[in-house]
Amino acid sequence: MFTSCYKPTLIANIKLKMMKTTMKFLTYVIMAFALVLTSCDGEDGANGLDGAIGPAGQDGNANVLVKTVDNVTWSAGTYLGGAANEFVITDTDIDQDILDNSLILVYFQLFGDDIWFPMTYNFPFSDGTDEVITFTYSLDTLTIYALSSSGPLNAQITKLKYVIIEGTATSSDNFENFEDLQSFYNLD
Repeated sequence: MFTSCYKPTLIANIKLKMMKTTMKFLTYVIMAFALVLTSCDGEDGANGLDGAIGPAGQDGNANVLVKTVDNVTWSAGTYLGGAANEFVITDTDIDQDILDNSLILVYFQLFGDDIWFPMTYNFPFSDGTDEVITFTYSLDTLTIYALSSSGPLNAQITKLKYVIIEGTATSSDNFENFEDLQSFYNLD
């Protein structure tokens, strides 16, 4: 007799679980059915008239030149009176007007990595020595230098990118990396 008073409770619990499971199932079926009904798409209607022409957009990058150089090959040279490796780029776009009114920024990649480092790049070591990669420009010429405390540096530069920003396009923004410059001037 003692065990018989637990039977109705057990059966009631089983029925309750079955009823909850059935209700959940029916709820999901109704939700899926409602989703199917509301997400159906009819045929396209007739095309409407074209809207008015919008306002003129912001000027593009007509005053900015971006050039990329592969295959950096060093030759012996000097920088500020000390021995250095140098790489000379001849570019007739660096004319007197550019020298007088424009900004030239240079970036480089090392070892084929996808990271663009800005020039001038100075890497000091804890022993007091350092490595420097920098540049100068003059009429029709951009020169890259690589040197260390002990003499010329054979920097493993795999790609150079230089940007000539004409005077009318310069701003007070600070472009510490190529991605900032690329974003500001909408460069590809």
